[in-house]
Amino acid sequence: MKNARQTSISPLLKLFYESTSLPVTVFENKTICERYALAPQDYNLPLLLYSSLSGDLPDVWYACTPEDVYFAGIHLPGTDTTIILGPTLLTDCTKREALRVVNRIGRKTEDLDTIRQYFDSIRPHSLAGIKASIQILCRLLHLKAPKDIPQPDFQWNLPYKVKTRVIEEEEGYSNPDLEHQILACIQQGDLSAIKKLFREVILPLKIGEPNDLVTVKIYISTANMIASRQSMQSGVDYTRANAAYNRYLKEILSAQSMPELTECFYAMIQEYTKMNAELSEITSGSVLVRRISQYTKSHITEKLSTSNFAEELGMNAAYLSTHFKKETGKTIGEFVQGEKIREAKRLLLESDLSLAEISSFLNFSSESYFCAVFKKNTGMTPQVYRQS
Repeated sequence: MKNARQTSISPLLKLFYESTSLPVTVFENKTICERYALAPQDYNLPLLLYSSLSGDLPDVWYACTPEDVYFAGIHLPGTDTTIILGPTLLTDCTKREALRVVNRIGRKTEDLDTIRQYFDSIRPHSLAGIKASIQILCRLLHLKAPKDIPQPDFQWNLPYKVKTRVIEEEEGYSNPDLEHQILACIQQGDLSAIKKLFREVILPLKIGEPNDLVTVKIYISTANMIASRQSMQSGVDYTRANAAYNRYLKEILSAQSMPELTECFYAMIQEYTKMNAELSEITSGSVLVRRISQYTKSHITEKLSTSNFAEELGMNAAYLSTHFKKETGKTIGEFVQGEKIREAKRLLLESDLSLAEISSFLNFSSESYFCAVFKKNTGMTPQVYRQS
């Protein structure tokens, strides 16, 4: 039975669940008294996970199991009430991932589909996303969350005996040429392939285990350097690739746990892959045209002209203009204008910037000119597009 405090926060928890899709389970001591989740069957995963944490728990925390299952908790001060968020996965649930969970909690192989359905009902959440969700829920509950959310030790501690089974390796999981596959996906800009590779090959391999954090950091730092150089060689703008390299190097060095490194690696290979994918948005296979495309994306807030590109590439402006038109069917000016409108669309939908601010940010000569160009390219005004 829920107490008065739990009853008062129920609408907030329901709203939180509907907004984030993270399952919410409310415990009074270790008794479940409320839950919000789409899938009806979870085999008591929240309780099993919560019971496997050791030591005195802080009021706010997150945890990760050896199977890369994430969950988090908030204890309401002055009560015996704890709110558990999750569990969830970093990526879509594969058959192998579900099998690892089923094996760990002592369920039958026949339960595999149910576990997959459970995780499929929860969209994947990154570690950063989970931490952000904790911060949001704390605000809703008028609680103060620490800037650095702690991670308590986790070790499976089930209330029943489990005879673990050896999970047979499936074809394709053991691959000595993994680095080559990763680089090939990045170079080709194949985002779906890189996600599949991470989900089905990299995560099951548990790269770095049982090595210490320093060893894993060295491995991922090396991968960061190689991916950055590979992207530059493919035509990604040096400034953009180098900025990504420095940003991820900082994240790698500051990581304090294996889950943080796992997520950093996942985000890193996705970003480099996206960079290379953007190069192919122009149908031309010309490296020169791809460099113009990438330079435009990297300097979208600047005033760009053919002379800018000619100076950057060390080429004759007239030749460059003719070559680009022949390769793409567009003038450089038309292409730049199209890219600015593409970015304007994103800003209209994803930000609260005014039309004047967007116009100034993208270096249009005036707000009225921006609106005219936007309507010419899209068939509608920026105001109508934002409301659509």
